[in-house]
Amino acid sequence: MKKRLITALAFLLALIGVASFSLLAPTAQAEVEKRYLGGTAIANVDETIYYTRREVNMFVHNTELPAHISQYTCGINAGGNIVGWYNKDYPEMIPGHAAGYLRGGRWYWNTPTAPYNAMYDDLFVAMGGNPNGVTINEYTRGLLSYTRDKDMLFTLQNVRGNDNWLIPIYKTYLQSNRLISVFLNSYNLGHGVMTPQAGKDTINFTQYDGRHVVVAYGYAEISYFDSQNTMFREDTYLLVASGFVFPRLAWLRTNTNCIIEGAIAMKVY
Repeated sequence: MKKRLITALAFLLALIGVASFSLLAPTAQAEVEKRYLGGTAIANVDETIYYTRREVNMFVHNTELPAHISQYTCGINAGGNIVGWYNKDYPEMIPGHAAGYLRGGRWYWNTPTAPYNAMYDDLFVAMGGNPNGVTINEYTRGLLSYTRDKDMLFTLQNVRGNDNWLIPIYKTYLQSNRLISVFLNSYNLGHGVMTPQAGKDTINFTQYDGRHVVVAYGYAEISYFDSQNTMFREDTYLLVASGFVFPRLAWLRTNTNCIIEGAIAMKVY
C-alpha cells in the first residue's frame, strides 16, 4: 500500500502570538536539553472551595484513554496512549492486538498483549531510545515515524502556552476528536471536579516537581459565585492519562501550581 502523506501543521501559532515549533528546524540548545522523565511527588494537598453556586463547562471524549503503563518513561507511556486510543478505530496501529470491546454502551480496553508491548518497544526506539526521557522533538518525531510505518496519516498542531486564554484552543481541538500531549514542569494531579458537594468542592491532589508528559482527552471550566452572585474564582482542568500507576486517569488543574512548557494536539487518520 502506498504510504499516505504525513503532515505537520504549525501555522496556528502565528495567529496566537506563541513561539512556533518545527519538527524540521533545529531548536535552541536550551529547548533540546529539556527532557521529560516523570517528576517527583512533593506534597499531598486537600483544598475546600465554598460557594453559593457554580457553573461547569465540561467536555470529555466518549472513550477514555487506555492509560496502560509500560516499562519505559512517561514519554513512551504518553505516546502509547495515543497509539492505543486510535487502535480502537484503526487496528493497523497495533497489528495483532484487539483494542477492546463494547458492553452496555461503554468501551472496555483489553489488557496489553505481546503486540501491545512491542508497540512500546518500537516507540522507545523511534523516540531516540534514551532511558533518561524524551525531548518534545524526539517525542513528536517518534510518533510521526511510528504512524508512518503503519501507513497512517498523522497531523499535529502546536498549542503551546500556559495562559488561560489558550483554553479555548484546547477545547476546539479536543472537540474535533484530537488528543493533546501536554509537556509539564511542575504540576498537580488529582480528583479535581470529581468530588462536588452541596455548597463546597473538596479537591484532593498531589503536587509534583520535575518534567512530565501527559495526554489530555477532556477539559472542565468551573466558575464559582458567592451569595451576591459575583464570580470570585475560575478554575480550568484537563482530564489526562497521568502516565502513573495511580491515579492512571486524573484532573490536571492548569491555572495554579502548573507550568505547561508545550502542548501539541494530535490526530490519526
